[in-house]
Amino acid sequence: MYQQDNLCIYDSKGLEVKDKSTIQQIENFVKEQEQQDVKDQIHICLFCIQESRKRAEPADKDLYDMLKKHNFSVIVVITKATQDKDEHGKKFSDIVKETLGVDDEHLRRVNSIKIEDDGNIKEPKSIKELIQKTYSLLPEGLNNAFARKQVYDKAQKIKAMRESAMSLATKYSVAAGAASPIPLSDFAVILPTQIVMIAHISKEFELELNAESVKTLAVALVAVCGVGFAMKMAVGNLLKFIPVIGSIGGGAINATVAAGTTKVMGNKYAGFWRTIMMIL
Repeated sequence: MYQQDNLCIYDSKGLEVKDKSTIQQIENFVKEQEQQDVKDQIHICLFCIQESRKRAEPADKDLYDMLKKHNFSVIVVITKATQDKDEHGKKFSDIVKETLGVDDEHLRRVNSIKIEDDGNIKEPKSIKELIQKTYSLLPEGLNNAFARKQVYDKAQKIKAMRESAMSLATKYSVAAGAASPIPLSDFAVILPTQIVMIAHISKEFELELNAESVKTLAVALVAVCGVGFAMKMAVGNLLKFIPVIGSIGGGAINATVAAGTTKVMGNKYAGFWRTIMMIL
């Protein structure tokens, strides 16, 4: 088992010919997982078969059928894929599709590492396509967590980070608005909320809060506080010209300003790091 933050990967032992015990062990584990909270259950299966085998065994079919019986989304992954056809022109991918009953949409041939073959360099193959297919089959929310943890598709990883960061900006903007429900509330009240938001967004972008990142954080905070006070002063000056509203509506407007500036701050900060990571 591999686990990092909210991502957990289980790797089963390989199948032995005519050995039913491994499949039964896997099914027992699957049944145990089905009793867990939804977020802790298995959400997708990558069914791996090495291309060098050049055959699919009945045990492969039994395992695949068992996984489908438990309503898993399954992607069949032909690994170490360097030569699909054998000496007779028969494609291993066709053998797998025929044996398991899987369609092209749920099958990927991949080679995850660069290899040398008779002096020719073969680059990694179809990893991004596998990542994208896995992303599309995972439930919403979980697919974003997966996209942030994978390392093969940089654009998708950064996109997922930014989406998560903007969601955090919305969350903390609500908290900032709730922290300023009274007239003439000071922006210093919401500063701790903004600091926590920036730290949280930094974590989404896998940034360590060392001295340099703290410096970046301080610059961002100074900028947003400047905007915040400017907006507060503008709202205050406008209210002076509206009798009664200044005392009745001030609290609501201050809350709106607090929430708005916090969200702008979070979105700008997320956008900044998205741009930096795309360049790196």
